Amino acid sequence: METITDMENSYDGITKVNVNGGSLEISYIGGEDRKAVNIEAFVEASDTEMEGVIVRRVGDELNVNFESGSNGSFFSAINVEGYISLTGPVDMAVNINNSSGTLEVINVTNDDIVLNGSSGKIVGRNLKSPDLKVKISSGKLELKNIEGGLNMEVSSGMGTLEGMKGDVKFKGSSGMVVLSNIDGLLSGSMSSGKADLNRVSRLGEISLSSGMLEASKCGIGAETNLSASSGYMTVNTTSSLKNFNFDFKVGSGRLNIGDQSSSDDMYVNNDADVTIKGRIQSGKMVISE
Repeated sequence: METITDMENSYDGITKVNVNGGSLEISYIGGEDRKAVNIEAFVEASDTEMEGVIVRRVGDELNVNFESGSNGSFFSAINVEGYISLTGPVDMAVNINNSSGTLEVINVTNDDIVLNGSSGKIVGRNLKSPDLKVKISSGKLELKNIEGGLNMEVSSGMGTLEGMKGDVKFKGSSGMVVLSNIDGLLSGSMSSGKADLNRVSRLGEISLSSGMLEASKCGIGAETNLSASSGYMTVNTTSSLKNFNFDFKVGSGRLNIGDQSSSDDMYVNNDADVTIKGRIQSGKMVISE
């Protein structure tokens, strides 16, 4: 292994950081008293033809890329080790992509925060954004203390969210999603995986196919629509079922609402102002309080 990158620089007047880090460890940590963006990068590799980390400034944006050599071959974590560490202001637009490394973003407030990973790990803490976008496949996602709005997608991996003030939209497939302590509207879909939803203010449109979804201590309301096909969905609500009507289409599955159970279409009339709608096909759904 030989050192191909060993740098430390500082940049003033940066409003956005774009990073493509490959298999490297990547981090951005915001600080209230920081005005400049500081970068430290160190990479060792067994192939000396690799260019290493390239940093370019374009206007008020800082572009950081981990690039290969001119031969264009692929470099895995086996022959590459290193990191890209950035610190800077809390108010910073951030767009970061990684593959098999760890991506960590802490203490950032901005309208533009995008985090993408594949077989690595994404960690986000103390992030505020009206439209935070996070996506990972076959890796691990950990989010904590998020505020604003969140769009998260997990496929064949595991994603957790602990503590959210604002609305959340999620999409999971062949993996596991655990979402807890959400003060806002939660909507999303899960297919051939498992989702655990805990202590959510309000459920919106929730769909499940060929998997399992368990919602515990979750509120329901006018935005709620529940659907399941060839899966198992349970919803334990903090709301009183008597405060809602229920209108559900049932195929070859089974539906339980409170103490009522049916394998046919079910309409429960509680003379309420709001009607919860949904459907169940070849799976099972249980709604209780």
